[in-house]
Amino acid sequence: LTAGAVLITYTGVRLAQWGNRSGGAQRTAVYPAVYGALVVASVGISLWRSIAFFVISLMASRKLHDAAFSRVLRAPVSWYDANPAGRVLNRFSKDISLCDELLPATFFDFAVTALQVVAIVVLVVVVNPWVLLSLPFLVVSFFFLRTYYLATARSVKRLEAVSRSPVFSLLNEALTGLPVIRAYAMAPLLMRSFYAAANGNVRAYIAYLLTSRWLGFRLDVMCLALLAVTAFASVAARASLAPGLVGLLLSQIITLAGAVQWMVRQSAELENQMVSVERCQEYAALPGVEDLDLGDGPSAPSSPAAAAPGAWPSAGAVRFNHVYMHYRADLPPVLRGVNVAIPGGAKVGIVGRTGAGKSSMVLALLRLVEPDRRPEAAAVAVDGRPAGAVEGQGGSDCITPPGGCGISIDGVDIATVPLSRLRRAISTIPQDPVLYAGTIRSNLDPFSQATDAQCEAALARCQLGGFVAARGGLTSAVSEGGADLSVGQRQLLCLSRALLRASRIIIVDEATANIDADTDAAIQHAVRTAFGGATVITIAHRLHTIIDSDAILVLSAGTVLEYGPPADLLARAPSSTPGDGAGAFAALVAETGAKTAAALTAAANAAAADRAAAAATAAAATAAPPAAVVAASDVHVTVE
Repeated sequence: LTAGAVLITYTGVRLAQWGNRSGGAQRTAVYPAVYGALVVASVGISLWRSIAFFVISLMASRKLHDAAFSRVLRAPVSWYDANPAGRVLNRFSKDISLCDELLPATFFDFAVTALQVVAIVVLVVVVNPWVLLSLPFLVVSFFFLRTYYLATARSVKRLEAVSRSPVFSLLNEALTGLPVIRAYAMAPLLMRSFYAAANGNVRAYIAYLLTSRWLGFRLDVMCLALLAVTAFASVAARASLAPGLVGLLLSQIITLAGAVQWMVRQSAELENQMVSVERCQEYAALPGVEDLDLGDGPSAPSSPAAAAPGAWPSAGAVRFNHVYMHYRADLPPVLRGVNVAIPGGAKVGIVGRTGAGKSSMVLALLRLVEPDRRPEAAAVAVDGRPAGAVEGQGGSDCITPPGGCGISIDGVDIATVPLSRLRRAISTIPQDPVLYAGTIRSNLDPFSQATDAQCEAALARCQLGGFVAARGGLTSAVSEGGADLSVGQRQLLCLSRALLRASRIIIVDEATANIDADTDAAIQHAVRTAFGGATVITIAHRLHTIIDSDAILVLSAGTVLEYGPPADLLARAPSSTPGDGAGAFAALVAETGAKTAAALTAAANAAAADRAAAAATAAAATAAPPAAVVAASDVHVTVE
């Protein structure tokens, strides 16, 4: 860039020297040859510097985008809860667009114009040193105006960038909730909110344009003052100055008027646009989940112990060992010393009122929210209750539980397993089914790891074989979010996807909460029959969906009240001891009414009898003790 500015200025000087020669000397071949060579060199170096600058800028912008995108993909779920979708879209649309398109051009214009201004000033001072007397005043005035302008323009530009996010957020909310908006006739209210957000953004942008016009007028006055000083100084020193050089000075100062104004505007614009770089860099520096392998580079396992056995998990045994969990450090814990052991292959139901911690256990198992691993969070009182230090009441009679705290699967602490491997080992059937725009097959097997026959078999086991065949087979289209399917069909399709993965641990998170009884029965039948040998953890509000489970876990306020076979829990009498959860499940069943409670009790007893008969048959066939017996205890299921 510097070489280009020097070469272009020297080309003008050579032209002035050529014009100062006499008529005969001007016709010699050396001057046109030298001038032509300088012009060609100037054009060549200008093209080369432009191409090199923009290629380097594009590489830097791509690297910044990739870094920000990688960290956003690895950001914890709590970060998404605190940042609306409009804010994220704003960073990856407007800010990245500025880094890709406007910022390189602005930076290049500023650099080229600044070097041009410096070259012109140096030329003027060298040719006519008297101009130096006016430069201190002009330079001080220039820096004062620039500083005053930048302070205002920077704040206005930030305000414009911040006021743009609500526009994106409202647009995203409108597209997402369009059916509800139309159903309740809330379009006028939404339009008023959108107009208010758009007007706020436009006002900030107009204020930014006004600051630019304010600066431009004052810079024009300064350049005209420099032109006048140079003209009078040249007249005073006319005896020692060549006419060609005087003409070169005046012509260069005339161009300087626009160049200085453009340089200051571009410097301010550059600084304002660097706000977008700062905003993207903020995302690139997000604290993320380091061991999440998304296929875009090497992942960093959290510890050497992450090398779990190759067939892990083989049994699917899950243990919560004195687990505490906070959604944020400034909030109270949502899990308080949960201590549960689930044997491999068991079907366990989790029940409790709203806020009991059912979904929090799932989040902790998937490490969507990291359990609290501080030693003081795992401390328990000598009598087994949560320590006062955990509850915020002080206390010193606390001990650390044997074996530490945390969650393990088949004896492997999940904190030492990379997230990619952990979450591939667990299949989840959520309450709100997740489907993508594509085909039936792409929704069943997004990574193309199964054959068509396996996909069709999974659909048939979930009672969707005939429906998919009628739609045209595995290649039939599915709209965004499965909008062309009923809620039950979407849920069964998610169930088929979990079945196809053949995971050893299945989490059913209130999958039947929003569907009819027939589809509920179909899903429950598929869960009972299709996942044989797998550990199934079911979160349910409908007690009949989990009454035949091997064990039921009752939670309240993040603590375990009861855990054991449903028939044993129903046989327990309520306890009057504070903190003792005995009879909690029986109380939940009693609240459903006498008729429903009797049916649930009968179903629990029948399931217990079936398990006992199956265990006796297996014992007789193998002449050995039962392989797995679910035993009722305070908070454990033991393997005999």
